[in-house]
Amino acid sequence: MDGQAMSYIDSFDHVLVGYLAGLPVYRPLVDIAYPEDGIRDEDFGCSTNQLVVGGGSGEHPGLVLERPDAAMAAFALESGLFDLPADEGAALGDIIAAAPVLQRYGWRPDHEQAFAQRCRSAGLYNPHQPESESLDHWLTLGFGEFAYLAMPVLALQMRARLQQYQTGKPDIAEFNNILLPPPGLPGYSPAGAAFESVLRSLPGEA
Repeated sequence: MDGQAMSYIDSFDHVLVGYLAGLPVYRPLVDIAYPEDGIRDEDFGCSTNQLVVGGGSGEHPGLVLERPDAAMAAFALESGLFDLPADEGAALGDIIAAAPVLQRYGWRPDHEQAFAQRCRSAGLYNPHQPESESLDHWLTLGFGEFAYLAMPVLALQMRARLQQYQTGKPDIAEFNNILLPPPGLPGYSPAGAAFESVLRSLPGEA
C-alpha cells in the first residue's frame, strides 16, 4: 500500500476479484457489520458471500451486491441458457422482488452520473444501454451471470437450484463486464486476487 491512501475496505481482509467499468470489485474475507454509529455514510456492512464495487471512504463509494442469489435468479430469467417452467420463473421473480439486490453507500449524484457514463462505454464487453433497461437491472444481470458461472460459492443453493434447468454450456458472455487482472499485474489488496491465472506459452516459447 506504499503511496496509497487508506480506504475503508482496507480496514478488513478482502481479495481483489477484478474490475467493473474501471472500478475494483472486491470479495470480503470476513463478515463486517454495518457501523451502528454511522461515522461515515460511505461505510458499509458486507459478508463473505457478497461483492463490493469500490472501497468506501478513501476510495470510491461502495456498491454492495447484497443478494447474489437474487442476481443469479435475474440472470436465469433473462438468459437463453435456461429452460424455466412457468412456476419456477414466478418463484424466482418473487425472490428478486423481496428486497434490494444492490445497495449504494455514500453515493452522491455526481458519483452516480460518472459511474453511469462509465457503464455506457463502448470499451465494455456488454455496455449499458439506458434506453433499454435501468442501470441497476443491467448491473444485476452482469453480477448474476458472473456469480453463476465464475463464483458460485457466493450462492451455492441458488446455483444448484438453477443448474437443473440449464440446457447447455455457455459459449459467450451475455451480460458480464467484470475483467480479471492478468498474472503479474499488481493489485492493492494485501490478500491478493480472488482468482489465480497463468500465462499460457505458445509452442516454442520458454
